[in-house]
Amino acid sequence: RVLAERRVAGRELQLVRETESVVRIESRIRVDQALLDKDRAGLKKLQQLETNDTGEAFVIDLNLGSTSTAPSNPNDLTIAQQRAQQERRVTGLELQLVRQTERVAQIESKIRVSKAVLEQDKAGLEKIRLLE
Repeated sequence: RVLAERRVAGRELQLVRETESVVRIESRIRVDQALLDKDRAGLKKLQQLETNDTGEAFVIDLNLGSTSTAPSNPNDLTIAQQRAQQERRVTGLELQLVRQTERVAQIESKIRVSKAVLEQDKAGLEKIRLLE
């Protein structure tokens, strides 16, 4: 009986941990989705600037859409370089979101299995208690 009670308690603890893990990942997904939306908006602005100006111009202020033909800083990137960088950032975030979503699906599947096994363990424990 004691072993059965320990098994039930262990499974309940495992369910709590897995549920907390899902909540944490879903929270990260929401944050990453917000970042992705902002990065996509920035990418769209860079693409518009690139079509309006040449890709060799330099961005002075992305929010205002102002550009310059000369860099204000030796480390400045051209619009084309910034767009390429932003595309990589957006693609990376999209991939990260896919992986996190897959992870949530895996954990939720494990939770369903754990719940079914927990119910069986509880039923077995109840039978043991009745026999005592």
